[in-house]
Amino acid sequence: MENFEIEDELNKKYITKYPIIEDLAKKVYRKALARNMFYITADDCVEEVISAINDVNERRRFTPTEKKLFENKYETIVVKLCILNIAKYGAEGETSHSENGISRSYEGPDGSADSILKKIVPLARGVDLKWHLY
Repeated sequence: MENFEIEDELNKKYITKYPIIEDLAKKVYRKALARNMFYITADDCVEEVISAINDVNERRRFTPTEKKLFENKYETIVVKLCILNIAKYGAEGETSHSENGISRSYEGPDGSADSILKKIVPLARGVDLKWHLY
């Protein structure tokens, strides 16, 4: 894949330690270029993948481990979240905007991808009653 070069040292460490991050970042990069998002860099893709994995894990209530960063069945959701976030570059914080006859509106109060995250079923966790007895 041409021009997929990681420059940021921290991102290089992440992809060395977790090859799945690089694989997902390359998928995101290809999809972004196919959608004419030529402003995207490999480092942007790595950072978006990490952010999306964190969002998925938070919604799922999944605790990542060294061997498993997230549940593989949510890989498609990770990629979709990345593409949605990349598409909003330059329009962060907007709920809608119109320019040159083209109107866009985003979900939620902050333009988040709530409908995608709602597809994630949270894990049931036991409740530690000692925190609720006070």
